[in-house]
Amino acid sequence: MAPARPVRAETHMTARNRHPVFFVLSIVSGAALVAGALFVRAELQVTRSEPVQEAHATPAVPVRVATVQQRPVGVRAQSYGFLQPYTEVTVAAEVPGVVAKQWVEVSDAVRKGEPLFKIDDAVRKIEHERALASAVRANARYELADANWKRIEALRAKDSSVPIEDVEARTGLSAARAGAAEAELAVRQAALSLERTSVLSPIDGVVSRIFIRRGEFAQTGQPTAQLIEIDRLKLVTELMDRDVVWLRVGQECVLATPLFPLEEFSGTVIRVFPKAMPASRKFEVEVEVPNADDRLRPGFFMRALFGKPRDSSPDEPARCLVVPRVAVSEENDRQFCYVVEPHDQSHVAASLFRVRRVVIVAVPIPAEPENLRVLSGLNPHDRVVIKGSQHLSDGATVRMTE
Repeated sequence: MAPARPVRAETHMTARNRHPVFFVLSIVSGAALVAGALFVRAELQVTRSEPVQEAHATPAVPVRVATVQQRPVGVRAQSYGFLQPYTEVTVAAEVPGVVAKQWVEVSDAVRKGEPLFKIDDAVRKIEHERALASAVRANARYELADANWKRIEALRAKDSSVPIEDVEARTGLSAARAGAAEAELAVRQAALSLERTSVLSPIDGVVSRIFIRRGEFAQTGQPTAQLIEIDRLKLVTELMDRDVVWLRVGQECVLATPLFPLEEFSGTVIRVFPKAMPASRKFEVEVEVPNADDRLRPGFFMRALFGKPRDSSPDEPARCLVVPRVAVSEENDRQFCYVVEPHDQSHVAASLFRVRRVVIVAVPIPAEPENLRVLSGLNPHDRVVIKGSQHLSDGATVRMTE
C-alpha cells in the first residue's frame, strides 16, 4: 500500500501548479469587464452630450416637365431649312474718292438714313461753289436779255423798232433763259454729287460685313458695307407637291430649333414658288419669322411644321391626347412615364413635388414623329417628366426646373 501515497502527492502538486493559471485568467476577465463598463459609460456620456443625428432625406431630383395636350392631330407637312435675313442689302459708293470717315463696324445696329461712311468732299464743295457762281452769271445774263426784250416790245408797240433788233432780242432772251436753266442743273448736279459723299443706310438693320476702311479709295459702285434686317427673318425651305397643293400664303406654321428644344416659334407663309426645283422636284416656300427679341439669328437650323387648314367637314380629325415622345419609356414591352402629382401640397413652399409611375398606351403620330398619341393612362393637362426620368422611381421627390 506504500505506492499510493506518492500518487496523491503528485496530484496535489499538479493542482498547485495550475492555480496561477486560473488566477491570471481571473485577472484578465475582471479587466475586460471593467474596460467594458468604462466603454459603456463613455458611450452613455457621448450619447447624453451629443444629439442623435437624423437620417438625411433623399435629395430632390431636378427634372423638366411638359403638359399633356388635347388637340386635333391632322395632316401636317414637315420640312427643314436655315434662317436667312428678311432683307439683305449691299451698300456701294456712289462717287469716287478717299474714305474720310467711318462710323460703323460689324454688328453695329443702324437706322434708316444714318451715315455709314464719308467720302472726301473737298473737291465737290469747290465744284458746287463754282456751279453756284456760274448760275449767278447766267441769271444776270437772263435778266439783261429780258430787259432788252421788254424794251424792244415797247418800241414795236410804237412802230419804231428795227426788225433786226427784234430778232436779236428774242433770240438773246431764249439763249439767256436756256443758260440760266443749264446753270441751275449744274448746281443741282454738284449738290447731288456733294450729298452722295455720305454713304447712308437704306434700311433699319445690322452691319454684317465691312468691305472698305477709312483711308482707302472707293470707286463708284464699289461695295462698302452689307446690312441685314434681323427684326424679322426668313426661312427658305422646300415641300413636296402633295403638300404644296393645300399650302396658302398667309398660313401660319410652327417652327422649332435644336438650340431651344423646349420652345416653339411662329411663322407665316409669305411666298410659295410656282415652279418645282429641277434637282429636287420640290417647291420652295418662304416663311416670315418674327424676331423682335433678337433670339434667332440668320443661319440657325429650323424645322417647320405646316398644318393643313381644317374646316367643318365630317372628316376633320378628332381631338386626342398628345405627349412628347421623350417622356415615354419602355420596360418589358410596357410603356410608362412619370407624372407629377397634381394635388401634392407637402412641399409646395420648397417647390418640391412627388411623381408617380404610370403605365400608358401610346401610338406614333405619322405627321409628328416627336410626339405620341395617348390611348390610355393619361389625362389632359397632366404634367409628365421629359428630362431626368432616368433617375426617378415611383414616389420620388422632384424639383421642376426651367
